[in-house]
Amino acid sequence: MLHPMNDGNLDVMVLGPMGAGTALEAQHCVRIKAALEALLSQLDFTERLRNCGYRSFSVTAPEHLQGNRIANEVFRELDKADMVVLDLSARVGTVAPSPNVMYELALVHALGLPFVLMSSTPHPSPFYVSHDRVHQVDYADLAAITATLQGPFAAYLDPKNRQNFADNAVSGYYDGAAVIDISAAAGLAAGYYDNFVHRVLRDGNGYLARSGGRFKKLLTVLPADLEITAQQQMEELQALVESLGHSLESTELKLAESDIRGLAVKHVGPLLIDVPSTVYALRRSPRLLKHLQSPREEYDEKGGNDAMHAGERKTHQRLLRQFRQALLDHLRRDRALTPIRDKAFECITVAELPGRLAQFL
Repeated sequence: MLHPMNDGNLDVMVLGPMGAGTALEAQHCVRIKAALEALLSQLDFTERLRNCGYRSFSVTAPEHLQGNRIANEVFRELDKADMVVLDLSARVGTVAPSPNVMYELALVHALGLPFVLMSSTPHPSPFYVSHDRVHQVDYADLAAITATLQGPFAAYLDPKNRQNFADNAVSGYYDGAAVIDISAAAGLAAGYYDNFVHRVLRDGNGYLARSGGRFKKLLTVLPADLEITAQQQMEELQALVESLGHSLESTELKLAESDIRGLAVKHVGPLLIDVPSTVYALRRSPRLLKHLQSPREEYDEKGGNDAMHAGERKTHQRLLRQFRQALLDHLRRDRALTPIRDKAFECITVAELPGRLAQFL
């Protein structure tokens, strides 16, 4: 499940009963964390990580969070997590998972995060996860935990694997979309697709079809993050193109007479290049504003500022991924309904642009 954009660090969050009264080293989350760190440090997994664009990894368990409010710390870690492992083991004297774990699992589902479920107790799973696989494991055996996690993480880090580790009851109801996707990123992508991408790609009276072969392909280039403005990104893009020996030119798209207005876009030879300025509205997303509004000075003592910046970067990446995925989903649906030149479109990152220019020019 290779993400086209990531910040280079695989962040894994482990959640489960906090284990009051149990020695720290024996608590389930701590044991899972140790097993994951051992697994991801293995040579073959180092190679898998590298092949997926990850240069490093980190595993976090609630027991090691240091903030005054554990809930806030958990939410902050989830906001930057790439994968979540949840322990559904029943507490002693019960037959059901910890309520806090089910609450956290609901948040994982709403955020559309990939997840793996584990348990040391054989009781039936709660209704909303009754169709999900729960890996049974003896937490007293560290080697057994590592072996249990090997299969799911090998599959997750396999670029050819089409399994969606984020599938859940909620996304199933919304035709594969997580609750978070029915939000700002998806809405902006819908507007960008309808107002621009579809108008360029549609067969018959779309711009590519009407250009007489002058233009062959549309490349939508997403920024690496949302730290700079759309104008700054375009200036950097122009400098990049010129450094590669090409020229980034402007053109006015003359579309069908039924269109209210034309479109001014950039191009490099036969390739239309567009940086969607609409994605910068994501900086007003509540998820990102939450990071920006947090009092950073509270985290200085233990390097928490770095963690806060990491959380912001993860949120940037996640919002941009959601925008890209929503864009591709619209294209896929249109392909099944109307004639559209879907093969003439790619949504790429700035880092991928030099390779595409070399390929097509």
